[in-house]
Amino acid sequence: NLVLRHQWWKDGTNLLAGATNATLTITNAQAADAGIYSVRASNDVGTVVTQSVRLAVGTEPVEIVAQPQSATVFPAQETNLTVGVTGEAPVFQWWFAGNPLPGANEPSLTLSQIQPSQAGDYWVVVTNAVSSVTSEVARLTVRLQPLITAQPQSLSVWAGTNVEFAVTAVSSTPLRYQWWLGTNQLPAETNATLVITNAQEIHAGSYWVEVQDDYGSTPSAEALLEVKAKPAFVSLPFPANQVVYAGEPAALTAQASGTLPITYRWRKNGLTILTSATVMAHEHAFEWAAVAHTNAGRYDVVLTNQYGTTSSNVFAYLTVMERLTNETVRAGSNAVFTLVATTHAPGTVPANMVLNYQWWKDATNLLAGATNATLAITNARTSDAGLYTIIATNEVGTVVSQAVTLVVETNDADNDGMPDDWEALHGVDDPNADADGDGMTNLQEYLAGTNPQQAGSRLALSGLVYPPGAGQPLVIQFDGVAGRSYAVRWRESLASGQWQVLTNIGPLSSDGPVVVNDGVAGANRQKYFQVIIPGN
Repeated sequence: NLVLRHQWWKDGTNLLAGATNATLTITNAQAADAGIYSVRASNDVGTVVTQSVRLAVGTEPVEIVAQPQSATVFPAQETNLTVGVTGEAPVFQWWFAGNPLPGANEPSLTLSQIQPSQAGDYWVVVTNAVSSVTSEVARLTVRLQPLITAQPQSLSVWAGTNVEFAVTAVSSTPLRYQWWLGTNQLPAETNATLVITNAQEIHAGSYWVEVQDDYGSTPSAEALLEVKAKPAFVSLPFPANQVVYAGEPAALTAQASGTLPITYRWRKNGLTILTSATVMAHEHAFEWAAVAHTNAGRYDVVLTNQYGTTSSNVFAYLTVMERLTNETVRAGSNAVFTLVATTHAPGTVPANMVLNYQWWKDATNLLAGATNATLAITNARTSDAGLYTIIATNEVGTVVSQAVTLVVETNDADNDGMPDDWEALHGVDDPNADADGDGMTNLQEYLAGTNPQQAGSRLALSGLVYPPGAGQPLVIQFDGVAGRSYAVRWRESLASGQWQVLTNIGPLSSDGPVVVNDGVAGANRQKYFQVIIPGN
């Protein structure tokens, strides 16, 4: 009762007489044999019908010979996806994102006014009566940013050259441009082409452009601009004419432009190379910690970089001097002042650097005939006492010395420390008396250079100006006398401790008030001040 019995059917309703085996063989198949076949198997237990199969007679299977190609488009553009096939009576069905596209039944799929939502994978299923094939996937990319087709290119140019950077881009919507130099936006540069006229070092750097459309933006590659420039002087070695006292520090500085690094080669008197420094800077200084007379001379600097060399045609001159010293002589003695100044190496002083001298007294009185480095005053009289300066001049410039004091002491017959002529002039004799009652003895008035007959003429602090607020200095004042030097001292207690020098002043060139600042006053501190004439 389990033995199967078979019966074949065609097109669902046509029983095939004699077709009662598990295998159905159709010999010399003809077009009329085409159709849908199924078989019914049964026994005493039950019946089952197989799935239907199609027989096609005389049809060539379909085959894909040209696959659809991926495409990239901008929004609102159009594209075609096309498949090439062979075989009889092909039927097409295009698919997108796993779903069949209604009405997409042609070898070409045309997509118009494309939107971002249409980006993705497309394929087509091709069938006919005897076969079915599926194409490869074609990916549609919808660009939401502009496409740059030509990038700006790096350039290396000489300073003064006109430079042009350009970008080429495409989009389905209007394009806008914004150029940048590194991280700095160039607000006025909003075209596809950036033009730099007369390029200089300040223009060197990395340029790039941001290209925008209605959907987004795309940055270009960076283009490096190298501006090649020989070194040039921004400022020649300065100070051009420098006078320094022996033992003090000094420096010469040069400022340059040009491509870095730059080598600064300092020279003395056009020959001796003092130093050669290669630095990544547009400024360099040649320095002395303490100048000596051997350092005096004419200086210049030669600039060199990878593109050339530049020499200065203007020189810097260094004059080294010794300080003049004050002189005190007795009336009738000789006094000598000598200026020691060096402008060049000994024995090789060029004509334009030879110094010419002129001595002056009390700043305004030219001393006729006093045109040497040494001023000798013979048989000094009290009228010779005063302030002396010397002006040294050459074709390079002028040097003015500091003022020095000549004190001429007259005879002191009574040996009381006050010259006889000073006593006669002021009508005083006793060194310990106080003729004007100002608290200073006659001897103290003489030493201070004040008038013993005028109570208002005395060496004393004339005022303290207290700080107006926190962090402000205390101001100390007193009246000074021409030719005198002073020291202002302080201490925190009159009962203990040593006097500390706040500052030294003078010699003064004229009578008048002297103002001294005591720095920033501290809180809850007490100070005492005095003014003295050092050595007296």
